[in-house]
Amino acid sequence: DSTLLLNSTKDLANTTAWMSTISFPEHSWLNACDRSSDARRPLCCAYWREKVGRSLRVLDRQLDTLRGIIPPQLTSPKSHMDLFEPTWNCDDLERVPPDPGDGSKWVCGLGTLGLRKSSIVYSLGSDGDTSFEAEIKRRVPSSSIYTFDPTLSPKKKAQLRARQEQGVLSFVDAGLGERDGDNVSFHGKYFLTSTLLGFKRRLGHEAREIDLLKVDVESAEAAAFLSHEGFGSCLTEYYRNPLGALGRKVGQLLVEIHKSPPALFASYLETARVFAILYTC
Repeated sequence: DSTLLLNSTKDLANTTAWMSTISFPEHSWLNACDRSSDARRPLCCAYWREKVGRSLRVLDRQLDTLRGIIPPQLTSPKSHMDLFEPTWNCDDLERVPPDPGDGSKWVCGLGTLGLRKSSIVYSLGSDGDTSFEAEIKRRVPSSSIYTFDPTLSPKKKAQLRARQEQGVLSFVDAGLGERDGDNVSFHGKYFLTSTLLGFKRRLGHEAREIDLLKVDVESAEAAAFLSHEGFGSCLTEYYRNPLGALGRKVGQLLVEIHKSPPALFASYLETARVFAILYTC
């Protein structure tokens, strides 16, 4: 289809131009240990800088791939994810909960959450499955967990409200979007959405860090992340107000990227933009 090819070519040109403007706060990452109590432990900080340095070298190679003129052949709904290699190795990665299934997510350093007096967990998208939230609450009883999902059936909403009564989570009947107050269509129905910053304002968490941010919102993640009140402001904020950038207010992001076969080429470009934005945070 010549129209699809033309649009894809324009999208690729725009993405390539945009990628050329991306830079990362490397100095901030390399010296993070020096700004913490770990500065009294030189060996620990030296290890940190070495590990960050290795990660940055991988990141540079990956950015070169994302800036490529022609993307490789995409043959399956998930093949574009092969273009993104890990840039950081977690020493204590685990599946939470350990059971197989869509409700489980990979988490790094869950044990450290329990060292805080209170931790905040946002779980965006659930489809009524609260196994992730229940396991986090079991492991970290002091955590405050918020589950967001406006798409549930009355039966599933009742199940989440029952979990709320049990003290496992707080249910928020709204979904993640690119603007506050938007009504977004999903499977023929319209649902209220909010931005990530909008949710933080609504819940009184503007000055708090989200320790775990789990996002599984069926293809809505890209637009929400790229919006100014998602992570789109990271580039601007890092140069204007480094400590105010939203990325500084999220401890760990667990996200599932979605796309269908007809959108594979666009998916590559969209995923590239998302990854590049997250790297600037």
